[in-house]
Amino acid sequence: MEKCPPKATIHLKKVSRTFGDQRTAIQALDRLTWTSAQQGFWVVAGSSGSGKTTLLQLVGGIERPSSGEVWVEASPLHRMNESQLADFRRHRIGFIFQGNNLLRHLTVRENVELPLLLTQSRGEEEVIRRQLDLVGLADRVDAFPADLSGGEQQRVAVARALIHRPCLVLADEPTANLDSTNGLALFELLLKLQREMGVTVLVATHDPALIDRAPALLRLVDGRIVPGMAGAVG
Repeated sequence: MEKCPPKATIHLKKVSRTFGDQRTAIQALDRLTWTSAQQGFWVVAGSSGSGKTTLLQLVGGIERPSSGEVWVEASPLHRMNESQLADFRRHRIGFIFQGNNLLRHLTVRENVELPLLLTQSRGEEEVIRRQLDLVGLADRVDAFPADLSGGEQQRVAVARALIHRPCLVLADEPTANLDSTNGLALFELLLKLQREMGVTVLVATHDPALIDRAPALLRLVDGRIVPGMAGAVG
């Protein structure tokens, strides 16, 4: 699979996603058209049920659109089969979740190395330590998740999401389980790493403090983009 260029462009064309049958249908996204252009860092804002998570799952190849087209650079996710989508996720996407999803029986080093093992490669010690140094945890390489604070665990999750050099990082409410100080620190870390590594980052959140700091903002209400609320900020 070819490597994505820096600031990979996302393009959605008339994308809808419906869950349930005709009688109980829930419209998560409604004919959404949007492109990330060359903005490298987007905050996807909206209340619970606005469609934020569904949008990230479509762009990450976890969900399929009910209709419309989903592109990440030259990759048409809406046309891919399950095997192709799995390969796309494995090589091109880094995921950061609300819960850090660290494996408790593995050390920090082993947790960070997991995406490399999934791509049938093995992380060199220097590469893993360098990645942990970027998130300020080079001295905790042999610690277990239970030995870390909540903020440190999320920083391990960030290192894991970036270790295989994806073109796109998707963070779904990554600060929801953190206090305001640690939440802002994690957000600033993501901004810093996006600038240094050239990846495209989408952060879904309803936190006003993070929305205020968004370099570019996409606001959703009931599965639709709020007019005038999709673009660079400041």
